[in-house]
Amino acid sequence: STSVVQGRCEGFRPCSRRSGSFSFAPERCERIAATADQAGRAHLTEQEPEGQNAADDGAALVPAPLDPDGFNPDVILPYGLLAEHVESAVQDFLNFLGYINEELQTQGIDRQELLMEPAGFSGLAGGFMVSGIPKHCPTLAKNNYHNGQPDMLPKGLYPGHSIPHASEGVEVKASRRPSSWHGHNPEASWLMVFQYDSNKAADLVSGVEPRPFRFVQITCARLEEADWTFAGRSETSKRTITATINRSSMRKLRTNWIYRVP
Repeated sequence: STSVVQGRCEGFRPCSRRSGSFSFAPERCERIAATADQAGRAHLTEQEPEGQNAADDGAALVPAPLDPDGFNPDVILPYGLLAEHVESAVQDFLNFLGYINEELQTQGIDRQELLMEPAGFSGLAGGFMVSGIPKHCPTLAKNNYHNGQPDMLPKGLYPGHSIPHASEGVEVKASRRPSSWHGHNPEASWLMVFQYDSNKAADLVSGVEPRPFRFVQITCARLEEADWTFAGRSETSKRTITATINRSSMRKLRTNWIYRVP
């Protein structure tokens, strides 16, 4: 199994951010291949217990790398943000998820995306980007106000990078859904959406084939309040109040894409 030395995975090299691909030491690749081979042999000789997951074989442990040809050279981003800053944060997340999944597999535990409910995992991915992008972009900071909107603020504009509501900044969403993304309120700000594909918790018992996590599309656009449809709720309803982006916002986002799977 993979050993950990001073907080690092032995045999692991950081990803190549310029190439948009992972760089794994040969011994780590051999371990992954061996794990997949052992899983395949075990499947032939042992009947899998009902309700357990066949999706934790080696093929799905490591997330799919970004395609370096999938980035848009003409994308327009605000506040000094560059596509390469987004790429670096995404690569950090892919490294993180791959490392966590391999360690979970050594303990016989399902992958992270299978352990969490879909909304929780989307929150994990989105939160990672909110914290990660400012580490690579020197002109953006995480909004330090609890549940403040938007998630990332231009540095120097708001004291302490902390404000409950602001018109300048970048809100971040992560979702498996290709459209109809939700927010709590119709807000005027930049919106960045990370659309991904992965297995989910329900796949454990529904017979869905294993597949590695991958980012499908990343988009960003300046939205106004008119680009949202406010759902509201009745006086007796306990449903969370939400707003959904409408067709005009979808056009803006899909026109100004950062990354797409070619």
